[in-house]
Amino acid sequence: MEQLNSILHSKISTVLELVSEDVKKEVDKYLQQYYDEYDPSFGKSMYDLFYHRTNQLRRCCKIKNFKSVGNITSVEIYLDLDSLNYVSQGADAYKSIVSANAGLHGGYDIANISNGQVSWSKISGNTGASYGSGTQIWKEPVTELINKGKLIEIFKKCAKQRGLKIE
Repeated sequence: MEQLNSILHSKISTVLELVSEDVKKEVDKYLQQYYDEYDPSFGKSMYDLFYHRTNQLRRCCKIKNFKSVGNITSVEIYLDLDSLNYVSQGADAYKSIVSANAGLHGGYDIANISNGQVSWSKISGNTGASYGSGTQIWKEPVTELINKGKLIEIFKKCAKQRGLKIE
């Protein structure tokens, strides 16, 4: 029984590696969509003075080391605040992620930019509500993965790739 458990644990770990990469790709797809929907260089002079796109947010999705405790093996996919090292005055990694998950770009709804910046007090502590028309960088991929069943599809595909029959 111990030998079987060891073999299954090894297979499941390799499946989880594949699954985590596919889940990260799904989140990265939404981060790219977020970047694609807004071009800050529309006003070149303003862009040069105030904003330089660093693409840090686009690359902030990370996979945390695998963890095994007893018969449970897990992996964490997350948006890494520590990878966001903004040097612009007033830039804040946490606020950037919360704002982006609220569908805002720099606190603005790009579809209604003339309405001005949405106040931080309105979106702070956001649990997934949308305050703008942009892509919600975390809520949308998680909804796709969990509520629409894509995570199960990914797991089945990866399990089959590693020789496990999952129905």
